[in-house]
Order: sequence, then structure tokens, then C-alpha cells
Amino acid sequence: MLHPNQFQVNEAWIAFQLNDVPIRTETDGDFNCIALMDAASCFILTSAFVSINEPGPSKIEARRLLKQARSHKQAMPKTLFVPSRHPADHLALEAERQKVTVVRVPFDQLLLFIGEAREGFSVRLLPTMPRLAAGCGPRRVPAKRWCCVRPECCSRSATHWSPAFRAVWSA
Repeated sequence: MLHPNQFQVNEAWIAFQLNDVPIRTETDGDFNCIALMDAASCFILTSAFVSINEPGPSKIEARRLLKQARSHKQAMPKTLFVPSRHPADHLALEAERQKVTVVRVPFDQLLLFIGEAREGFSVRLLPTMPRLAAGCGPRRVPAKRWCCVRPECCSRSATHWSPAFRAVWSA
């Protein structure tokens, strides 16, 4: 059984889906939130919204996820753990291309690492989703943050974001 104390910081990362149910928007469709977490610290390095119509992050999204995660320690991990049932083919291929060993493990072996993050996501973030559906949907704004409340805030400051999104996505 895997445990965080088996790893040094940045030795291994975990790719996983934060949400249990799709995140619904009125205009842009349904999304899953894919995250990369450091196995030793259980720190979420980065995340991205991926359409549920896609089997996982695209090649470009996979490169972006790995690049954003790498920016924390300026290095790639030795290992990337991916749940067996998680369709992260592009992410796994891109990690292998960058000399990272990809290990598929049963989902239940990762719960010790990712369980609290998934629970926090569903408790803190999913209640804001009706506001997201009524707003402009998940799109990138110039400051590389997600807009979540209303269309006019896409071009304005983060003062119009819901508190849950501000807490999760602000840097």
C-alpha cells in the first residue's frame, strides 16, 4: 500500500480526477477537473478542466499540466502514478517522453493521497457550480485564472469571483 512517507518531495506525482460527477455548464458543456499532486506533500501542483467528451487531457493540455507542475521545483518527478481506470493516455505519453516512469495503480491505493482533495473539491467548489452555469463558463482569463461568476468579469479583476474559486484558483 502506498503512503506519502514513502516519498521525497517531487519524487513522485499523482494524476487524478478531482470531481466525482461532471461539472456542468450551460454554454460550454460538461467538464472534469484533472489535477497533478506531489505524492510526498499531497500538494496539488496544478489542475485543468477537460471536456467529458474527451478521454483525458489532450496532448497540448498534457504538456501544459506537466509544465505548470514542473514550475514548482524546476524538475520532473521520477514517477507519475495514474489510477488504472483513469484515461490519461496523452498525459502518460508526455510524461514518458520527458523520462518519467508512469505507473498505473488501482484507484483505492491512491485514496490516502487524493481523498481529502477530492472531498474538499466537492464540498468547497461544487456548491459554486450553479453560479458557474449561470455565468460565462470555464475559460481562461488573461491572468491565467478561471472566471466563474458572470461574463463581464472575464475582462475584470478577481474581485468578482466567488469566494470558493478565489480560494482555490488564485495564486
